[in-house]
Amino acid sequence: MRLAARSLESQIAQRALFTALMMVACWSQKACSSDSRAVEEDPDRDGVSTARELESGTDPQDPSSAPQWQPQWSEHPRLLFDAEQWSRIKAAILDGEPGFAPYYDRLEADGERPFEPHSTPEFQPQTNERNSRTVLGAAVTLAVKEERSALDHLLQVLGQMRTDVSSLSTDDLDKATIHTSKALINLCEAYDLLEGMGMLSSDARTRFRESIRSLAAEQRAFYEQGLGQAVLLLTQNNHNIKVASGLAIVGMTLNELPEAAAYVNYGLMDAWYFLTQYQCPPGGGQAEGPAYLAYSALNYLPAFWAYHRFARGESFPYKVDCTHRSGDCHQEILEFADPITTPVMRQIHRWWHRIAMPDGYGANIEDSNLNCFFSGTVAAMFDDPVMAWRDSALPDCNGHAGGIEMLRLATAHSIPEPRRPQHTQADFLVEAGQAVFRSSWSQDAIWGLLIAEHDIARVRGFGHEQPDASSFIVAAFGEYLLIDSGYISFTERSRVANAENHNLVLVDGQGPPTSPIGLGADADAWLDDTFSREDLAGASATTGWVGCEVIRDVVFSRKSLFMVADRVLCPAGSHDFCLLWHTHAGGTTSGELVMEADGFSVIRDRARIDACVGAAGDEPRLTHFEAEHAMHHSSPETHEVFQACTAGGSAAFLSAILPVAASGISPAARVVHSAPDAVAVVVEDGEAIEWFGVTRGRGPMAFASDGTLRSIATDARSAFVRLSVDGRTVKDFQLTGGTYLEYDGRSVK
Repeated sequence: MRLAARSLESQIAQRALFTALMMVACWSQKACSSDSRAVEEDPDRDGVSTARELESGTDPQDPSSAPQWQPQWSEHPRLLFDAEQWSRIKAAILDGEPGFAPYYDRLEADGERPFEPHSTPEFQPQTNERNSRTVLGAAVTLAVKEERSALDHLLQVLGQMRTDVSSLSTDDLDKATIHTSKALINLCEAYDLLEGMGMLSSDARTRFRESIRSLAAEQRAFYEQGLGQAVLLLTQNNHNIKVASGLAIVGMTLNELPEAAAYVNYGLMDAWYFLTQYQCPPGGGQAEGPAYLAYSALNYLPAFWAYHRFARGESFPYKVDCTHRSGDCHQEILEFADPITTPVMRQIHRWWHRIAMPDGYGANIEDSNLNCFFSGTVAAMFDDPVMAWRDSALPDCNGHAGGIEMLRLATAHSIPEPRRPQHTQADFLVEAGQAVFRSSWSQDAIWGLLIAEHDIARVRGFGHEQPDASSFIVAAFGEYLLIDSGYISFTERSRVANAENHNLVLVDGQGPPTSPIGLGADADAWLDDTFSREDLAGASATTGWVGCEVIRDVVFSRKSLFMVADRVLCPAGSHDFCLLWHTHAGGTTSGELVMEADGFSVIRDRARIDACVGAAGDEPRLTHFEAEHAMHHSSPETHEVFQACTAGGSAAFLSAILPVAASGISPAARVVHSAPDAVAVVVEDGEAIEWFGVTRGRGPMAFASDGTLRSIATDARSAFVRLSVDGRTVKDFQLTGGTYLEYDGRSVK
């Protein structure tokens, strides 16, 4: 790690020189009065004058070195709301307003829980966080109902909470980063509220402040060096964001302490860096996946909101702290914008929204189970009416604020009027690595997600990356039908985080690289050949493994069906190729898998998928087997996986995926072969004939006439053709990797 900090000797010399110059100025200009410029100037803008910094021995040029941080920001409550705003919130709670009462009720219930002792001599961060929730809940209850019993219970729990972070077991090294930082946020929010309401005696105030200060100091000291530092140098993800956010909140709460400036500098700069630069690809996204973005938001949202209430859109200088940054790092002073005012924050949150499933859940890709985001709170913080729509319009995740109820209460009055997003049938997030197809923004929409991550989006997923290059998942009519296997939990992720747990093609049983904890997992993949017009859209994912080139082409036609072409080209030898489709059927699910001669059906209560599957060359071997998945944390289930296998030097598979409502009728679909290297599917529904073909060779493909379908020839690797019902007229077409198309012997392109 490269450090660019000035040496201590240099700092001392600069201070001495500055002091001498000030003395000369005083003697020559008689400018030594208490209101002189020397007393007033504050070059590092930390709220402490140069004269005060020189007196205390801190560096007036370094915003992380100060005897206090912004001491003029002194009124409580201030972190999430001021006293006037709290009075409005309290009135809404007491009036039982639906935008407030449910969140207060959860906090009140938390505040009634008894103290939970640690079950082992070691420090248990999860237990500590739960106790901090009790303290926060009791504080809110006290502030709303003014019951003395709530204060007594709060102080009893607070007095027994442990702060000895260094005594944790090695099994909890990573957990303390997560849970201790959240405990700090809970305690700070509780203290800020009660101090502002004048509800703490001098003794209670001292105990509260010392508990926060001691826990923060213990965490900071433990993770600054040795094994603790190694943990955060390894993770570079949500752990870093959480630790930084927690310490930033402490610095803003107890800002008169000498460590406050260092906490705020480290906290703001690291939370911002890991969230918006290290984990975020250009244009928005999060390498760890949507669930871990939401997990990080538990901490960064209250931290950034509290800072926004100080900064009010203004930029300030802060110093980079390299303690937990791997690679090249410079301890330089940078101008830091108020995060709430920056476009990248909106891009990150909109990324979660853009790839979300129709029913409101975040997609369970990477290390994610089905997850909810804090859409209403984000809508208020960033004045985003689309996120307000997401918060209120969809059945799952409606009003979600689990873990940030205080911030939801603080911002509930500011949620803007919801605005339904403008519909686009395809959304291509090239740098984030997803192509999203969506028939509408309705909860009953047909939705598909193609994964093609590379660079930041893949490599920096790190411990939470899964080998899912080119995987494709589908939901429709309120049902999740072709699924990702999810996550279960970090300790059990290996059960569902392998290549065979995703919808892709295996070569000799292998897919993108897998690792036990996600390190070095997956293969780079790129979205290309994207298009969207009227009622036709598509994209390709180009990737490869075990020396073979793998290309998946997806077409979304008439906002109602998907056609998926897979081509695998290997340099030499014969291989076994198996196409996998993980279904939300069979096993412990409530769905049914029906195997057909040329595909399969997934039948669930509200919808079904009929899939027609073919392969170039010999007929594929169609089988199925049971595998694990998880929709929710620590809740593994089983399901059936459809498998189509073939052998040879290369392979081409084609799948027509036809979602319909439970009461609907699927269009007719059939497989058409062209010996020896190409295969096509034909779909007819009385409105059009749709043909989709793919070749496993490098030359052109040609198909003879077949009923109403006339001959087709093209040099494309895959081609889509839409025809009139009688098969005479080409209505639309799309070539991928080709230059010409002939139909019935006539040139179309």
